[in-house]
Amino acid sequence: MTDRETTTRWAAWRRSRRLFATATGTLAAAMLAGAWPTWRWAGADGLAAMGSAGAAAMMATLIGSAAMLGGLCRPGAASALRRALMAPAVRLGAAAAMALPIGLLAAAGVPAVPMLLWFAIGYLVTLGAETALLARWAYGTP
Repeated sequence: MTDRETTTRWAAWRRSRRLFATATGTLAAAMLAGAWPTWRWAGADGLAAMGSAGAAAMMATLIGSAAMLGGLCRPGAASALRRALMAPAVRLGAAAAMALPIGLLAAAGVPAVPMLLWFAIGYLVTLGAETALLARWAYGTP
């Protein structure tokens, strides 16, 4: 492994940590802001649904981001571009795959409406944070 490849891998690792921290922090802030309205609307079960949906949205974010950031570890613009274009599809597929655990939780008695609402909110919030950070990186801002 050359020094350039090692440097590229470390840079990708640092960026992935920042991306995951940004997405997690943004989702946590949204959930903190929505905890009281959710509790008033659906009670303690609504808070459990919010937590379950937040975890599912974060898993979709991690899977989609890992697909994209994997391209940063390989030299060559074609690989990075291919990964960046593939990441939204992988992220959407991961979100669709999270429908099974959400359905199982709903069948187990966790309220479905707050869970689906918070899954959508979590998905959109993490997608927005991820997109904003990636746009900054694309323009060369650290």
